[in-house]
Amino acid sequence: MSPGSTVSTSLTFLPEGTSFDSAIALSCSVNGPTPPPSCTLSPTSVTPGANAVYSTLTIAAPVAVADPRSVKPFAAIPALFAFFLPALLFGIAVGSPRQCRQLRSLYLVRGCLFALCTFQSACGGAGRMMVPSHVAQNYNVTVTASSGAISKSTQIQLTVK
Repeated sequence: MSPGSTVSTSLTFLPEGTSFDSAIALSCSVNGPTPPPSCTLSPTSVTPGANAVYSTLTIAAPVAVADPRSVKPFAAIPALFAFFLPALLFGIAVGSPRQCRQLRSLYLVRGCLFALCTFQSACGGAGRMMVPSHVAQNYNVTVTASSGAISKSTQIQLTVK
């Protein structure tokens, strides 16, 4: 199934032997990565008697969420460096004529070393990772039917992609 879609299927409950006159409580759950799809059963209780009874299982997949691997939390930092670093270096280089030429050179070298170290660490490959818009997610849907001391479960494999 695809993200944001809903699927329904009919579940059939048959009595073993001639008749089963007790109510059967039905429930479902979904296990897997977050956010999981939701599941509902309608009706949530059936009584077969001598005939088959039906309940509809409906599964709704959540809308695709952003993949955290593709988010760049510090995307604005290069723009800040592009503006402030040249302004800082220009201010150091042009400084007051009264200042000592050696002091200006020292500050200029320190600023260049700072910029070199900063930009070098920024080139560590932490850019945007190429991931598919939606990676297939596998889930287990468990449907449980209980009546008194009797309880039966079945699992349904579900893939959302």
